[in-house]
Amino acid sequence: MPIAAKQLDSSHQLIIPLAINAQVDVDTFTAIGGDEFDPSSIPSDGRTIQFVARLYVTDVSIDGYVRLYNLTDGAAVSGTELIGSSLAPERQEVTLAVPADLPNSEKTYEVQLRMGTADGTNSVFCQKAEFRITWT
Repeated sequence: MPIAAKQLDSSHQLIIPLAINAQVDVDTFTAIGGDEFDPSSIPSDGRTIQFVARLYVTDVSIDGYVRLYNLTDGAAVSGTELIGSSLAPERQEVTLAVPADLPNSEKTYEVQLRMGTADGTNSVFCQKAEFRITWT
């Protein structure tokens, strides 16, 4: 969805929530949230777009994975698979380039979460996932 002019204030920062407080106990990517996003609605001067997620697991011997998936085009967004293995929420992030990683047009994005190996007793959690955008 296009960003409304009232959302672009003098702070030059915008956070778009994608998922919150999700848990999975499977080793296949599972949708936990998402939204529409159009980078062309953000000023491009000095623009930085990050995919940020806070991950944690119930056992440090397992890894949790989160990624961004472009539903519109049917493909994972390159370079967005983030890994966490902490018992406390740990911030993971990747900076995305437009148009190399994200098309400069409106697309629907989904956040997907999975465990490295499902063992029937442990889980991976995503406390939150979001787009964090700044510009000059």
